Amino acid sequence: MSHENTRYARSQAAYEYNIAIQNDKAAQVIASRASGIDDCIELLAMLGLDARAGRTRSKA
Repeated sequence: MSHENTRYARSQAAYEYNIAIQNDKAAQVIASRASGIDDCIELLAMLGLDARAGRTRSKA
């Protein structure tokens, strides 16, 4: 793997990690403020997050 490819791979991994952290925080905030499970699922879906996943993941 070239230096440029390695740098890109590390950058991509850092980006994906940061997105996962943001999605987890968003899910926590929504869950704490939702009026019920249906409301929570709908709000998560609006952000592209899956309430049924073991961990929230953005849709790709």
